[in-house]
Amino acid sequence: MMSYRRENEIPVDSNLNRPTMTNPRVMTKMNAPKNENQRTGCAENWISIFTTIKSAINNAKVFVEHFGADEDAFSEFLWSFVDGEPVVNYRERMEDITVTTEASTEMSKALKKMGFSFIGPTTCYAMMQAAGMVDDHLVSCFRHTSNRRGP
Repeated sequence: MMSYRRENEIPVDSNLNRPTMTNPRVMTKMNAPKNENQRTGCAENWISIFTTIKSAINNAKVFVEHFGADEDAFSEFLWSFVDGEPVVNYRERMEDITVTTEASTEMSKALKKMGFSFIGPTTCYAMMQAAGMVDDHLVSCFRHTSNRRGP
């Protein structure tokens, strides 16, 4: 249930105790930049968002151009940077974990050479970690390869 306190106040959903998103004029007024610094920040954010979207579209085109519908080819390409096997690191402390490696740097260079954009070594390394190509869990973590049990 929405409640309005005064004519100029923002409508609040009494069940959630937060502004409702039903009136575009109210939301525009709430989100409008209040000073020059905010206006500049908004412009920079839009440029960043636009650039990211443009890059995503470019990367999709490059992917189709180089790998087409053959998803295995892309997987094989990525795994070639770790010789087809996950890299298991034996880190003792958080400070030992790196944000890039030679493999992620080489992967980034190869992807950029194909035409991919916004794909630096740190992004590649994060993807390698997420995909299981690299095990960067601390050796004390139950998720580390050496601590797993099972078939």
